[in-house]
Amino acid sequence: MHGMLSGVATLLAMLAFVATVIWAYSHRRHTAFDALARLPLEEDARTTQEDER
Repeated sequence: MHGMLSGVATLLAMLAFVATVIWAYSHRRHTAFDALARLPLEEDARTTQEDER
C-alpha cells in the first residue's frame, strides 16, 4: 500500500511539474514575462535620470 501511494504522489508531482513548464513556456505568457524581465532595467534608467536632475 505504501509503494502505491508513493507512486501516485510521484506521478502527481511529475504532472504538476510538466503543467508548470507548459504554462511558463506558453506563447500567451511570453509578452508578460518579457515586460517583467525589462522592469529592473527600466527602474534603473528612471533612477539615473532623476539623479541627473
